[in-house]
Amino acid sequence: HHDPRVDVDIQVVDAFIRTAEDGSTEAVAVFEMDEQAWHQKFDNAVSGFSPTGTQPFLGKAVTAAHVTISADAHWFSDEQITSAFDVFSAVEIPVQARRLYQFAAEPPALVIIAFAFQQLATIPTGLLSSYIYDSLRHFLDRDGQTSKFSLTFDKDTGKIAKAYLETNSDDVLKHAIDTLPALANGEGTFEYSNKRRRWWRR
Repeated sequence: HHDPRVDVDIQVVDAFIRTAEDGSTEAVAVFEMDEQAWHQKFDNAVSGFSPTGTQPFLGKAVTAAHVTISADAHWFSDEQITSAFDVFSAVEIPVQARRLYQFAAEPPALVIIAFAFQQLATIPTGLLSSYIYDSLRHFLDRDGQTSKFSLTFDKDTGKIAKAYLETNSDDVLKHAIDTLPALANGEGTFEYSNKRRRWWRR
């Protein structure tokens, strides 16, 4: 159901486009996945899964970026993505912004932000939290649409912390990000409970 909390670890073998019999253009991908992981994720699924892609929009090459921001192009304008990008760019943190494309009839209003955490270790946690909040607040929908935020902190130790929250409230977003640093330094997958106003381990 296009749930961004459910990721699939695959190895792409081949990818290409071809013309179908009806004249439309098809995008085809061939990939490998661990068989046990496949059964765990999909044996009880109502339906399959959909691919997601990104298009570089602003900033450094992804290999040089310390922060990568990807926002769904169906929901969020280039102006919103640019405003989020500018928060990190203004303080000279190498950042890249990307348009996110989720292949779904109506994709979720998803924003993915990834941090090469070892590169950001010199920034005080309170200041980093402020940058994250100032960036993500540009993706709050003023018409009540709930935005979904997926954050990944990839540390040089090989440990990865993932955080996920859904909200259309500026207050909820600020509280969630203010309490985020304790998770970012750890490992695991966490989700923010709007009702309890705290993070919990998934």
